[in-house]
Amino acid sequence: ASDIRVPMTQKGIPTVGFGPLGGDLSQNGRHDEWVDVDDYIRAIKVAAGTIMGWCGAATK
Repeated sequence: ASDIRVPMTQKGIPTVGFGPLGGDLSQNGRHDEWVDVDDYIRAIKVAAGTIMGWCGAATK
């Protein structure tokens, strides 16, 4: 689960949220929620590339 919706819904601040999806949305916040390792690695790569691009760093 994510709280990224709070700035948008309460203050009208545009937001972006992304990350790996574990299984399906019906399990979000459950005690046995899980994330597939490949999806986790892919999300890390996307986040790193986004940050590097925003900062003007060269990427491969």
